[in-house]
Amino acid sequence: MSKPVTPAEEHFAGVDVYDGSGQLVGTVRDINLENKWVDQVKMLPIKRPVEIRPGRKFTAENLESIYEPSDAKGAKWLSCYIQATGEVQGQPCHTCTKNVGVFNCCVLLANDDFRRCGNCEWNRQGCNGASLLPKSRQSMGEESPSRPKTKPPPLSTGGFTPVNNSASGQKARSPTEDEKPRKAPKGTPSQAKSGRNPAPESGHGAEDLEEINKSVIEFEDDGKVFTKPDFMAGVPLEKISPEHPYWDKDWPPLAPLTTATLRKWEGKLEYHKQAESAAASKFLANRQVNRGNAILEFLRDGELHPYQLVGKKYMTKGLGSYDTVFRLVQVLGELRKFQIDITPTQWLRHRLYEVWKEKGDSFSLSKTVHNLYHDPKVSAVRAKSGFGNIGRPSGYRMEKDEQPRRASRGAKRKEPHSTPNKSTSQQQRRKSASEPKAGESTETPATEEPTQEPAEEPEQVHVAIAAPTTPKNTSTAKVAHGSPRQAKKQRVRSDPDPEDLVQEDEGYTSSDSFSGDHVMQVDWRVHQVKHAKISTNTCVTQYWHFVDPDDGGDDGYLFEHQVLKDVLPTRVAWGVYKEPYDFHLRLAEITEATFARGSLHVIIGTKDIPNVVFRGDLMVAFKRDRTKRRFLTFLRSKGIKLVRTSEEYIEKAWKDMNPEVLPYYDSDS
Repeated sequence: MSKPVTPAEEHFAGVDVYDGSGQLVGTVRDINLENKWVDQVKMLPIKRPVEIRPGRKFTAENLESIYEPSDAKGAKWLSCYIQATGEVQGQPCHTCTKNVGVFNCCVLLANDDFRRCGNCEWNRQGCNGASLLPKSRQSMGEESPSRPKTKPPPLSTGGFTPVNNSASGQKARSPTEDEKPRKAPKGTPSQAKSGRNPAPESGHGAEDLEEINKSVIEFEDDGKVFTKPDFMAGVPLEKISPEHPYWDKDWPPLAPLTTATLRKWEGKLEYHKQAESAAASKFLANRQVNRGNAILEFLRDGELHPYQLVGKKYMTKGLGSYDTVFRLVQVLGELRKFQIDITPTQWLRHRLYEVWKEKGDSFSLSKTVHNLYHDPKVSAVRAKSGFGNIGRPSGYRMEKDEQPRRASRGAKRKEPHSTPNKSTSQQQRRKSASEPKAGESTETPATEEPTQEPAEEPEQVHVAIAAPTTPKNTSTAKVAHGSPRQAKKQRVRSDPDPEDLVQEDEGYTSSDSFSGDHVMQVDWRVHQVKHAKISTNTCVTQYWHFVDPDDGGDDGYLFEHQVLKDVLPTRVAWGVYKEPYDFHLRLAEITEATFARGSLHVIIGTKDIPNVVFRGDLMVAFKRDRTKRRFLTFLRSKGIKLVRTSEEYIEKAWKDMNPEVLPYYDSDS
């Protein structure tokens, strides 16, 4: 018996999608999803086709991805129909005014169930600041533009497997190309002022969740212990330890237990390294080692002990398990970055109190803590603060990137780690205007020996590292804190070139020591990259990979910052951070590189260039001295001025730059 046709399905009409150049990309078809948002929007009349923002690459593969929503709402499919059925806003919202959304116009529906414009729904972030056009202009804006009536191209089903789906049993697709939400810059209206509360991205009715803030906190204390509510009564305000009178004799000390488990995983990791086990085995063991170190750091330096998270009678022994304590540490670390007006501990305790009131006798502290990352209110405040919710922290969501000012991805480079060798005459003919001229360098020509220390420069007087300033005509939101923007890509495994094997004994290794993935001379293993605003995390395996525009790149000569996303038995997956986090290095922005013998740190002086947010000087720490020398030699071969200074100067500059460090998240969060 066939399924009855619903009124929404009966009234459904497809809508055409045109790219920024006016070419038909395809038609949005019905989605196999039922919820109040999808059902309502299907009943609305189509007012206009969907127009992609000029300069934004959008293909049939991108269009196909909207049918596999990463949440129960179907945000990207909905965003297309909001654009086609809503009202064009005369004053765009704050996101649309930055021209970073996927769609050309800011369009809203006059419906309380739809609090976001199409661009903000696509990005799953708060929307505020928009107002309607005058009616006369509105009617003009609704006229369908003249478009060529061409047949939509076939909808592709190829591409990468999204990271929030299992590797097996899922239809492969191209990941989405949306910019992730970001924190609003200082001075912009808050969500509270606009009356539009951002929604978490899973579940029905999530947009109606009450925020946790000072006004709802019910905790009371007498200066020493909590007195109300009963859920917290008797818990000391000061941090407890096994020697504290509050400590229950039945509680096993967590530090020794964690240390024992950590040593076990360290032993397994060392065994896998020595036995040359599969890369996946090393990856999993290393992840557990990182967890243990994070737990011990929290037990040592955190503001509370896990056993005083809630009242003693609600404490369970399962809270002390290795993985559960790690989840607690992870979420408290996240909350420090979020837009909340109370401490992370206060916020978390109140949320646990709410869950306890909802579940009553079925409440399990250990289970609730273990599942905290996916808690609806944690997801809501994460989204409000500009961080994505797609099954794992957005800093490690690998998505295919097709944004301006990005390097080409693995799909464009048949050998992602290689730059084709070209003759000198070819390089001269193809040299981009963005590449510094070799004549500007005071260095002698580079030698062919990759491990040779670059020629020394005279000692120079240095000034403090330049802090980034906002360039002209550049929105300050580009440097505001937000979710990392990543592009999903995969490093293709390939047989080492014979020439590369020869070079292995000349100062560079042809495979990554952790993942086992193949690397070449245009890859440099870095330990950390930082500028005045933000720094990468040293727990992440990361590289600078040189992209040649003649090899498929569209951003000129670029050192693309790539991070290890996952190690699987059949492949190794890499990606880059999502905007506004930018650790790439464009050759055109480099003014000089300052180094010192005995130091693994290098200072990269930069200048303001078009279409790139100026970050000030970058600093990079290398894992090995020979990698640093290879990098400097390569810079010199590209005409970059090298400046030698003292080790003391370099180390002081490194210590003096203390930006926020991106968090490290494991792969299954």
